[in-house]
Amino acid sequence: MEELTKALKVPEDKFQSKSLKSASSRVANITGYLSEAITVSEFKELLLEYIFDGGTELIEGQYKNKDMNEMNLLIKYKYMNWD
Repeated sequence: MEELTKALKVPEDKFQSKSLKSASSRVANITGYLSEAITVSEFKELLLEYIFDGGTELIEGQYKNKDMNEMNLLIKYKYMNWD
């Protein structure tokens, strides 16, 4: 069992060389890429138009009680369960 433990132990330097050096180097502020300042709501609308090719009318809807109950059951028995 001791040999198995040694074989599975990862050297610290190997782990550190693979880790992310800086999270800020992997993210950017969107405003730096825009030609003019816009609100979050305007950005959301532009993003949705781009995703849906601007040719689809987007209608915001609401879930029915039956749908919500089914989603809550999934959450409880599938996603909140460690098994």
